[in-house]
Amino acid sequence: MSDTRRLDLDGLRGLAVLLVVGFHAGIPALAGAFVAVDVFFVLSGFFLAIGLARRLATGEEIRPLELWAQRLWRLLPFVVVMLLGTLASTLLYAPIDRATVARHMIPVSAFAGNLAFAADGVNYFRAGENPLLHTWTLGVELQLALLVPVLVAGLAAWGVRRAGDATTAERRVVVTRTVLLGLVLVSAASLALAVILNDRAPMWAYFGPHTRLWSFCAGVLMAFVIGGGQSLVGHSPSRVTLLQGTGLALLLVPAFLVESTLAYPGMLALAPVGGTMCLLAGGGIAAASPLGRVLASAPLTALGRVSYGWYLWHWPLIVLGGVLVPTVGVVGKLAWGASGLLAAVLTQRLLQGTGTVAWWQGAVAGRPMRAAVAVCAGLALVAAGAASLSDRHVRTSVHQQFQAAREDQVGHACWGSSVAVDEGCAYGAVDAPTTIALLGDSHASHWIGGLDLAGRDHQWRIEPHVMGACPVADLRGLIDGAVARLYEQCAEYQEATMRRLEAEPPQAVILSNADFYLKPQAGRTPGIPESTWVEGLRRTYTRLARLGIPVVAFRALPWVPFDVPSCLSRREARLLLATECVFSPDRAFMARGRSTQDEAARGLPVRFVDLNDAVCGDTGSCATTRDGIILYTDDNHITRGLSRTLAPTLGERVSRALAP
Repeated sequence: MSDTRRLDLDGLRGLAVLLVVGFHAGIPALAGAFVAVDVFFVLSGFFLAIGLARRLATGEEIRPLELWAQRLWRLLPFVVVMLLGTLASTLLYAPIDRATVARHMIPVSAFAGNLAFAADGVNYFRAGENPLLHTWTLGVELQLALLVPVLVAGLAAWGVRRAGDATTAERRVVVTRTVLLGLVLVSAASLALAVILNDRAPMWAYFGPHTRLWSFCAGVLMAFVIGGGQSLVGHSPSRVTLLQGTGLALLLVPAFLVESTLAYPGMLALAPVGGTMCLLAGGGIAAASPLGRVLASAPLTALGRVSYGWYLWHWPLIVLGGVLVPTVGVVGKLAWGASGLLAAVLTQRLLQGTGTVAWWQGAVAGRPMRAAVAVCAGLALVAAGAASLSDRHVRTSVHQQFQAAREDQVGHACWGSSVAVDEGCAYGAVDAPTTIALLGDSHASHWIGGLDLAGRDHQWRIEPHVMGACPVADLRGLIDGAVARLYEQCAEYQEATMRRLEAEPPQAVILSNADFYLKPQAGRTPGIPESTWVEGLRRTYTRLARLGIPVVAFRALPWVPFDVPSCLSRREARLLLATECVFSPDRAFMARGRSTQDEAARGLPVRFVDLNDAVCGDTGSCATTRDGIILYTDDNHITRGLSRTLAPTLGERVSRALAP
């Protein structure tokens, strides 16, 4: 096996990290650049398998724990510096947010962050407040770096048994074929599992090592196939260039065209994985082709050599930028992400310094696993201690009220369940003859506190039928692509709810949802076109009207450009760049939402209730506290406290809307 460094692969790493940083900065054109993480998985498998292939060729025993310890100590020093730096940066976070970051650090310290995120149901595309979210890739890589050598060793042993008394050369052929065939079968099973879990358990499909195993094995297979660095297409420059062009296209086209969706990894991931395999297949001569020279250029190779450190630092710094300036925007995020490159260079110099290297080598010598366990345990203890101190500070200070506001929501059993009303999920005057059904997303749910009190005053039984990110608009057949896939579960729930209302018609229906579906989400998920949104709303309005059920639609409330409890906590702590926590609502966008409702309701018996004046007032800016009550639990949901104080106004306006 050749030890010659392939500069084109350094450049490929540099290109991949550029794509990832651009995606995390929210560049609209790079909405699908999250696929670039598969480049790292394939390359990790490739470089790990170079040593495995050498051991098989020489008959040397494969020692999985030894290989795993080597990989661990290549990753761990950078992780230690990044985690401690990120933990220190939380001093600039709101006091109520520090403990959460510290608790995230505990599983990350054990390279199990991916498993923790999957178990917690974390959505990778909607979890921007977690500065350690990106470390899921480290967990996957290290878990597979332990599994794959065990797998290869087992397959090799099976191959030896199959070879029997064959000659050394014949045995080597049988063993190699057995290993390759086994890896292909395991990869196919892993890919199939990823496709299946995309629908049944999307978080585990995204974060799980079992669904990423096939991309890792793709790199392992390439290491065995190209051997000492030969090209799979010979030495023809034109063929090598064509192969590289195909590989780059398979990587870049999804990065520019794919919409972010949790239906990944699956068949779509074949593109970046296949593209990386094509770029590997050029072998040792790949860097000499025109495209190879581009990849092997000084700027890309320089980025590639610090890509690991940049990857570790860029995301915590982007999140920190959003903490300090919630309206930081794409350009600001790019600047913070770019600062991660400087942090990576400084970290690399620190860890590669003579004294530091000697210290690490002395700590690891002869007992790498013990040393690794000690370091990881130490990190976890530091994180646990920081979380405990942060929690204690919040509990014994004014910040307790900000923490309480974040959790000031109505907890109920009917969330996303079409049968919950049979289990007692009802509010207001639960024995009253007048039943009002509440339909919508989480913005319908945040009115339950007020409707509960108003229902008691007006003798209404309130039955919620709510589901997160599930608007009242019936969009079936009107949307496609990633948005349609995300909407599938909502559509099923909507239909079940409608059938229930048809079977047991209430005396009235209240509809409420956010308007953000009309707006692109940070350049990743495109907004639903207004004409489509109008048609979806009209379908729902019409279906209810045909049942003779009076319909009351709530106007959407304004979104806040920052997390309200965090802002108030930072202001109280007088932290850097803390603001007064007031905001100006996007009245132009709110007008769009109202106009779509009006157009959808034209000619139909739909009444509207608008509570914006009661929440925000008619002035140019909106406060986030009133009479000691915090108005929002985050950046778009009002607190139960505010909802309940609005109960008299809410009851009066709903009653007026329901009047003949």
